[in-house]
Amino acid sequence: MAPALYALIIGVSAYPHLPNGDGPLAPDDYGMTQLTAAARSAVLVRDWLDSSASRLPVALGRCTTLISPSPGELALSESTDGLATRDAVRDALLQWREDCASDLDNVAFFYFAGHGVQRTRTDAVLLLRDFADRPGNPLVNAIDVNNLVNGMAPTVKRPGMARTQLWFIDSCRVFPSEFDAFERLSATEVFDVTLSDRDNRCAPMYFGSLPGGEALALPDEQTIFSKALIECLDGAASVSRPGSGVWDVTVGSLSQALGPVVRSINTETGGTQEAWTGGQTTRPDARIVTAPGVPDVRVSLELRPSSCAHEMSLRVTCPEGNPMPVPVPLNPNPFCDRWPAGVYRFDAAPSDRGLIDGHLPVLPPEFPWVGEVLP
Repeated sequence: MAPALYALIIGVSAYPHLPNGDGPLAPDDYGMTQLTAAARSAVLVRDWLDSSASRLPVALGRCTTLISPSPGELALSESTDGLATRDAVRDALLQWREDCASDLDNVAFFYFAGHGVQRTRTDAVLLLRDFADRPGNPLVNAIDVNNLVNGMAPTVKRPGMARTQLWFIDSCRVFPSEFDAFERLSATEVFDVTLSDRDNRCAPMYFGSLPGGEALALPDEQTIFSKALIECLDGAASVSRPGSGVWDVTVGSLSQALGPVVRSINTETGGTQEAWTGGQTTRPDARIVTAPGVPDVRVSLELRPSSCAHEMSLRVTCPEGNPMPVPVPLNPNPFCDRWPAGVYRFDAAPSDRGLIDGHLPVLPPEFPWVGEVLP
């Protein structure tokens, strides 16, 4: 069997036992509410995988998608594999692990969107659809990310475990104050974690929040993290393959680009999202996907001081020699646009006002250019 990418994608928007849910109310809501974009975000990530299959480093294998849709996301259920309950997620995880262990050249892909908490600074717990469905330990219907990552290590029993593993955790990592009263709350540990063989995985983890932070969404649309992730995978995180004209998104380039792209989306939407990257990155040049073409770059051009902007003429020429549509004088200042990646010629007039003329590389994910105008 040829190597393949095996994906497990989970999105939980509806929590029946939290306020405004359709089930018996939990003894405590832990300050949590219903979500409106997690299930859709999961489906969008699944759709991206489907549409990008020909550009992956290996074939696309089994892709399982489990969701708990909000009322506005109910139609998505028709294209997924069931509800994201503890039992369904557990069964899917066990199948996913066996799929991934069939060839060490496989790629494991895990994405979760929904509520999350942490009990220490170094863990993350993902809350499933039936979270807090009864009195007692509320994390029975939640899964421990550390258990998942440790349980996916290569072992004597599973020597063929995928050596490339991509973990995307699109959830909050808050510590509810209600947890202070407990010595420790144990989440469900799905995998039996045996002693690892030589653990030479490339297993980066991409989080939609900092430890103690929140993951945010564009209401009724998608999470900010999923929007940034898909934009990065479509080229905003790509690097040029030398001498080929081909652009690849790698483990390392995605780590570097996610933060800037999230911040750009924050600027556009008024969000305050922060991304965080960790895990085990032994091969930062490992290819995740090839971009569909020359990527677009978020460009920002600014003249300082702004009071002098009207005195300057900024001209930009694209790699093919054609002029770029930059307003003269620069208005608005800063001027924002998206340009194809490449080397551009910058000229400014009058030429004695301190701006540097010449060729500048415009590369993903962003090109923030500031020109200081001399008096």
